[in-house]
Order: sequence, then C-alpha cells, then structure tokens
Amino acid sequence: MQTELHSTIGNATGAELRLATKLIAGAYQSRHGQFAYEAFEYINSTYFADTLPWPLVVWACTPYGKCVGLTDSGSPLPLVLLHSRAEMLASPPYAFDVLVHECIHVAVHYLHGGGTGETSHNCPEWRSEVDRLAPLLGFPTFRAGANKVKRVPIGDGSLTKTGKPATTTARVSEATFDGQPVPYAATVAGFPDGLRRHLGRAAADYQRPLPFPHALNSAAGR
Repeated sequence: MQTELHSTIGNATGAELRLATKLIAGAYQSRHGQFAYEAFEYINSTYFADTLPWPLVVWACTPYGKCVGLTDSGSPLPLVLLHSRAEMLASPPYAFDVLVHECIHVAVHYLHGGGTGETSHNCPEWRSEVDRLAPLLGFPTFRAGANKVKRVPIGDGSLTKTGKPATTTARVSEATFDGQPVPYAATVAGFPDGLRRHLGRAAADYQRPLPFPHALNSAAGR
C-alpha cells in the first residue's frame, strides 16, 4: 500500500497536486485552509506571474512560536507554515502579508537558486524581490538597501593620533523610506508586515478588505 501511494504521488500531475492540496487543506483546516490557497493563488498570479512552485501550506505552530511564518525549501516543492496564533487567524490581511513574506523565500530559493548573503533576509536576492514588490504593495518610496558592517564615528568627540574623528565598527542599515533611513530588521527582513508596523500603518491597512474573494470573508461559510 505504501509503495502504491508513493508511486501515485510521484506520478501526479501539477494539476492533480494543486487539487489534492486544496482539498486536503479545506477538509482538515476548513475555511482557513481554503483561504491559504486562495491567497497563494492571488499572490502567485499577481506578484510572481505564476512562476512559484506549488507549496503545501499548513496552519500550525512554528518552532518555538517565534515566527509567524516559516518556509521549508529542502524538498522539490516548498512547505509553508502559517502560525495558528489568534491574531493571524482573525486577520486575513495580516495572514496575507505573512504569506507574501514566505512567498519571497520561495522565490529566492526556487527561482533565484538560493540566497548568497549572510542570512536569508540579508542577501541581494531577498532585497531584489523586496524592491520589486514594494511599489506593488503600496510602498513606492521604499528602498531595501543593504545591511552592512561599516566604520562609523564614535560620536563622543574623540580623535585619532592623526587628528581625525575616532571610529568604530557598527552594522548600518542602508534601507530608506521617503529617502530617510529605516531599520533593516523591521522593514527589509520583516517585509511587508514589519514595514507596515514601522510606519504605523498596520492597524489601518489590516482593516481593509483583500482584493480577491476568499473563504474568510465575513459572510463566507454562514
């Protein structure tokens, strides 16, 4: 039976996998399972020209509960976890932003061959996708600059032996919004939700309806 199951899965077409995952998500995770795939299909078609590989999207507790989303890209197809915390379950726009974030991870790994920087959020491939998506998500003046270690003035007025301002090393964000520096971790690494929160827009933005019909609409399922 197990061998037969493996053979069936291995021979499944893309259309069959898409149908199967959507049916399973709806059966086991009800409207939230349906929503995850409705949101993914919108994100994939609108922002990635339907180029992302089809994921298995599951609502569950992420390891240690530290992150609201997690992508496992160690298999031929991605596995995306959305944290089943109350605020995520209750706010489709918030969950949508988290899924956008995870889709960037999918794009970096499966479309760009993986990240080439210090971390998955601090690499040229991640920043390139953030810069591309920012105007589409309502942030036309955001620039995902690098996060580098540089020499900067100490700032206490001390001088070197040659009379120049004394410096030290510090990690500096080159990300900007409206031309002004913004912290990297919140705005680039946490994009797009972190950027909304840094700008104080999350509360208002997450009250707006999403631009596609979905299972978590207030009238859905009633």
